[in-house]
Amino acid sequence: MSRQLVITLSMLAGLVLASAASAVTPTNGGAAGGTATVIDTSQGPKGDPHVSGPLVSYTDLAGLAYHVRYYDFATGVSTTVPPPPPRLPGASWIWAPGVTGSTSPAQLAQFYFTKTITLAAAPTAATFQLAVDNFAEVRVNGTIVGTYGSTSDFTAGLASQQTFKSFDILPQLTSGSNTITIRAQNAIGFGACTTCTYQQNPAGVIFGGSITAGGSTTTFASDTSWQVFADDPTAAGATPIGFAENYCLNASSPQYCPSGATLFDHPGGSWTANDVFSLDFLSDVDGSSIVFARQIGIQSAIMLFDTTTGAATEIAPQATSSRYFPAIGGSTIAFVDYATGNGAGDIFAYDLAANTLQAVGTAPEIEQNVAVSPSGNAVVWERCATYTSCNVLKALKSGGSWTVSSVASASQNADTDGTAIVYDSDRSGSATGRDIYFQPLAGGPETELELPGIQFNPSISGGVIAFQSQPTLFDAADIWVYVIATNTLFQVTDTPTVYEFLGDVALLQSGDVRVVWEAFDPTSLDERVYARTFTVPLSVDSDGDGVPDPSDNCPSIANPSQADKDGDGIGDACDPLDGRPPQQQLADLEAAVRALGLERGVSNSLLVKIQGASSDLSAAQTSAACGKLTAFIDEVRAQSGKKIAADKADELVALAEQLKAALGCA
Repeated sequence: MSRQLVITLSMLAGLVLASAASAVTPTNGGAAGGTATVIDTSQGPKGDPHVSGPLVSYTDLAGLAYHVRYYDFATGVSTTVPPPPPRLPGASWIWAPGVTGSTSPAQLAQFYFTKTITLAAAPTAATFQLAVDNFAEVRVNGTIVGTYGSTSDFTAGLASQQTFKSFDILPQLTSGSNTITIRAQNAIGFGACTTCTYQQNPAGVIFGGSITAGGSTTTFASDTSWQVFADDPTAAGATPIGFAENYCLNASSPQYCPSGATLFDHPGGSWTANDVFSLDFLSDVDGSSIVFARQIGIQSAIMLFDTTTGAATEIAPQATSSRYFPAIGGSTIAFVDYATGNGAGDIFAYDLAANTLQAVGTAPEIEQNVAVSPSGNAVVWERCATYTSCNVLKALKSGGSWTVSSVASASQNADTDGTAIVYDSDRSGSATGRDIYFQPLAGGPETELELPGIQFNPSISGGVIAFQSQPTLFDAADIWVYVIATNTLFQVTDTPTVYEFLGDVALLQSGDVRVVWEAFDPTSLDERVYARTFTVPLSVDSDGDGVPDPSDNCPSIANPSQADKDGDGIGDACDPLDGRPPQQQLADLEAAVRALGLERGVSNSLLVKIQGASSDLSAAQTSAACGKLTAFIDEVRAQSGKKIAADKADELVALAEQLKAALGCA
């Protein structure tokens, strides 16, 4: 997409940044491992993936139209976001019953389609639109109100299939029964055939409208409820030949071919009057909500799709819109609007909860590549004097208003997880070229991730940064992740001949990391979306007890059980003031040893030391008691993983160390 073009140009430009950041060289944690998933195995290119929990949204670029699709890890199913509704909802192309593609002759075939509509009062408003292949005459209560198309003029007969014509039927309507009749006729073969089949020379008509009378509105449309006559239904003795049937040129034309319709197997696609041709692309996902740009003609709107209800809604509708690159987090949807200012792009943020739209970035420069934090209270983007000279900005929301400030100059491709901002930059003096940088969202020191080669296009979730890395501009890129808390790097892909473009990263509620990306194989020309879900350490565990430091109630001493008898938040292993006198602690230590059911020799040796320490304390010989506790600890460690399970040995040592601390042992 356009973001990739900006990245490539910027790398070639070699941008300069005056200020310096502290650089870190991460520990290489090896391959990320985990489970790889091919998101979509259907034919055609796929790209621009984003991930949130079990959902991955992406753009399916197969065919002439772009479609947004989403893959659900819970079901393993990929689903297309529905296209916009037809211009005449409920209307379909109809023709006489019993016709197939092999039926002939088709040229100049003519049928009448009629229905009676009863009105309770005199009508006050009415609409009617029709398209036809190739000619139609519209009658209301026996009066001809107009015609459309031609059976002999190829241009007119083609135009009538591609565009609806409106008719004024109100003057002919009355209170009570009203009969609407459509006389539709196919054209000559125009030289393509002499005795034509419907496959060679198809025919059909589509129409619909509404009538308002007595305060209520009646809608009607071409469907299988219309009676069909071979001759004028007003003629004496005229009888219907049945009801209309639905027809389509082929399986893909028209766009809204109803289920069960007869296919003429005609290779063309001229029945487009009711079609709404749209390009759906540039999606983002948060929870069950997907946002994307929908372009119809020269206008582009931001759409919100709810995967649970299947409803799509335009965000802050505007008559003439040119909006692209949406991002979503919480109740905030941010996007770039090219119809405001000088047309270079302005950043807007829409609040779903308050139903309000606010301008966030409206500088005359180019505003692009917007991202939103998971809570929706932060927006980051880049502001560029040219496409190769950009700065990163942020906007923080408080009390319903946004405050904008600068993050980094000569930088781009920013993302935020609500705690940190990450971006890439190619700065003078960097020994390794373009690198990944990050800093606290609230402000603070900037850190450079110093790695060989070129790193760019980062995304971040829960302190995990994913990015692309390539040795040189001429090499294919692989996907890597970096965990800020542990300063550790993991390789997600290792495919030297496949070009991989990062889409997104998500830290799942389970603690797993999920990365999605687009991969292009220049040999097979295959372009697909992939994902990998894996587990890596997300925080430091200083004492190695399996409990990360942020969650460990005693981070300096191994205590896998996290015991905290006095409930003060300090683990027993680190808490000399847990309310138990030393003799009670010795008794508890003795009970812990006995509970393990150790071999008699080991158990007796440990119990002798505990009981000796107790006697020493009773005699006020603290130093001697400390010595016996030290001997106890040494023996436990010597038997750890042998006569005593390693985790149980850690717990015994922790209890003894706690007692030594309470006694003030050296």
